[in-house]
Amino acid sequence: MAKKRKSDSAIAMLELWRAPAGAGEPIGCLATTFTFLPGLFEEQCLARFLQVDSDPQREELAYLLEREANLGKAYAGVLVDRSQAGVEHSLRWDVLSVHIPRGKQHAKISLLAWENCVRVIVSSANLTKQGYRSNQEVTIAIDGNPVGTDQRSVTDAIQFLESLIDFVPGSDGGSPQKKRATAFLEHVKLLIQDWPKAINDASVRQMLVATLPRNTVRSEEARSALSETVKACLKNGGPEEIWVASPFFDVGDGEDMTTASLCKVFARGRTRSIYFAVPSLDRLGTDSPRLAAPKSLLATSKKYADHIEFEILPHTDAGGNERPWHAKMLALRRYDDEGGYAALMIGSSNFTKAGMGIDGVANAELNLLTIVKLGGQSKVSKQLDQVWPEMETVGNLSEDLLRGPEHELEEEERTGVTCVPLSFVSATYRAGSNPMLTIDLDIIDLPTDWLCQSLPQTHWFALRAGEWMASGSKTKVEVEWQHATPPNRLLVRWISNDGTWSEGFLPINVECPDDLPAPTEIQSMSADDLLMILAASDPGAALRVWTKSLHRSEDGFDEDLDSAQPADLDPLRAYSLANTFLHRIRNRARVFARLRQNLERPARTKQTLLWRLEGFIGVKALAERLCAESMTSSTNAEEALLSLIDLIILLREVNYSDEVGAVTREQFDGIYLPFLSNLVRLLDQRVRSDSARFGEDLLAFWGRTIMQCQ
Repeated sequence: MAKKRKSDSAIAMLELWRAPAGAGEPIGCLATTFTFLPGLFEEQCLARFLQVDSDPQREELAYLLEREANLGKAYAGVLVDRSQAGVEHSLRWDVLSVHIPRGKQHAKISLLAWENCVRVIVSSANLTKQGYRSNQEVTIAIDGNPVGTDQRSVTDAIQFLESLIDFVPGSDGGSPQKKRATAFLEHVKLLIQDWPKAINDASVRQMLVATLPRNTVRSEEARSALSETVKACLKNGGPEEIWVASPFFDVGDGEDMTTASLCKVFARGRTRSIYFAVPSLDRLGTDSPRLAAPKSLLATSKKYADHIEFEILPHTDAGGNERPWHAKMLALRRYDDEGGYAALMIGSSNFTKAGMGIDGVANAELNLLTIVKLGGQSKVSKQLDQVWPEMETVGNLSEDLLRGPEHELEEEERTGVTCVPLSFVSATYRAGSNPMLTIDLDIIDLPTDWLCQSLPQTHWFALRAGEWMASGSKTKVEVEWQHATPPNRLLVRWISNDGTWSEGFLPINVECPDDLPAPTEIQSMSADDLLMILAASDPGAALRVWTKSLHRSEDGFDEDLDSAQPADLDPLRAYSLANTFLHRIRNRARVFARLRQNLERPARTKQTLLWRLEGFIGVKALAERLCAESMTSSTNAEEALLSLIDLIILLREVNYSDEVGAVTREQFDGIYLPFLSNLVRLLDQRVRSDSARFGEDLLAFWGRTIMQCQ
């Protein structure tokens, strides 16, 4: 197999989170990872997916508001191994804690959905700075759109994610975060069901292969990435060459079961070769490099293969920068009279029993297998070759050079995180008028002594085992939350079997994101500010302009404006028509017209529609600001009420435009009409509570407008 160094011009993995041209508005994303850095996911991956243009470091407020506004109309969630899930994160997106019996959630797949595009990203990289910035990883993206879609790959990705959600502990009815994730996957199914199948190269076959324990919820049998790969390849005959690149292997002096299971599929009577690409404990160029791989790899290979080579994985990039190898790849190749085939599996599976699903041991893993028939005109086989780096072959190979570590060099061994017992199922925060923290417990195997504390302030909430038993040993602990700031995660301490205290963390998810309070920073936003943002063709840009105006107001200076511009000395400027009531009304009418256009646009999901209406930058917020201005202004009360009347008339005349794949007109009416009726009733009550502020004619006009809406 030809081996070439990967091109430095390869697309950065983070850019795969950015929407392609014509993708439309974001609908949602669901990602998986083992180790997890929420800051990278939110500020780099999620920001690109949501098309947030603010810089979180330089435009903190603009970024916060733009992120919150965009998350209000799109779904976001991450499936994380339970040992790594106890992180602080925004309650606008979910962290789902995955428990794999006798294994770990090790898959790295992301499903991104926009209005006109669905993307499946299969990778070896965790959602961490090391995975996306430092390590040498392998990643591939599969896109689908209304022109053509690889239906099988997208459907298989959805099925895998659905199965993975079943391994998220929760109540029988399902936790809110599990329901949201499942609803997102169902929406993607509906989105792609009428998209035509893509026309693919007949000589190329792609499929997702997975490792997963038996799923008792769906009565699904255990899956093995190795078995699924071998089964697909054997249709074209047994492989003659095997190439393995993995940073981690099983430790042990006996037979390496992964190697044995793979080598047994070799065709009898043929020349058989196996090539291992492994990390080195010494620098490149060393005469006798120590290899970070167990002796069992070589000993087992000698039983099955005629030719064995070990090569050293690069630990630096082309520029000499230190970049640890973390990619996982398996290649199979066969030559015959018909040309044979080349196959490449890339993804999350290390060359281990748990990674490949051997001998009843299984992580949750996902990989993409590509099989190309040789001898044709397809260029894909060359592309598969180019994935492999240029490597140094180990000369004078002997078992003495194979010096695997005393323990498995897997990521989990280096995290130092203790997994919270399964007895502590989940924690949920209920926002709204009566905030509450709910902790679900499973009394089976509950430690004899334990303590739960909220973070960031442990004194906000603490529950001890004795207090819990005294209150009735309930499986659902509900605590009224009396603090303005919601908790961000739960600290759990417990007595381990050896009698020592251990501690870990549980993530906290919100029961209903729509109930989360609006950021306090927008309290200073006027009705005019809110109207301009709602009517803008690019609300994100309008938000950035507004936050910039806040900053400028502190010292009156804007670096983007020409500070050398002379002051306006025109004595008639104060009498400009731009300051008249008539001009203000006409200008607002034009803005209202743009607002109506935005409200009439098709909404891809009900969540998007509800956010337009009830989000903190939405129709209800605008109406309440206008009403508040009419009730508090000492000079422009009647003008504010006239603007409110104009808004109600506009809302009454909204003519929604539905389209295929969007919220239907019937669904729109089912949400919009009750919303409008309740909003008008609320506004009418507030106006009439202080009707003395307005003249009789204006109140009569108000009354007629209200009657027409009812």
